[in-house]
Amino acid sequence: MANKKDHLTEDVSIISNSVRIEGNLFSDGNVRIDGAVNGNISVNGNLTVGEGSKINGEVKAKNVTMNGSLTGKVFADEKLRLESKATLR
Repeated sequence: MANKKDHLTEDVSIISNSVRIEGNLFSDGNVRIDGAVNGNISVNGNLTVGEGSKINGEVKAKNVTMNGSLTGKVFADEKLRLESKATLR
């Protein structure tokens, strides 16, 4: 039987393209952002920044895959992947 911690590593929280967050975002699991975040993001799992998304702030995650726009610093524990439409300032 999987414990709660194993279950969190498989879950993905999705911030859709119609969502705008003003403030910091924290997650123990994986996160995909297709909307906008104006604040810092801290994810203990993997972070996917989808095409068309806009982030303004500091990002920390285990792995970061970017295909959107990010203005700020990125801290990836293992890997940072910039896709063809990624913009990092």
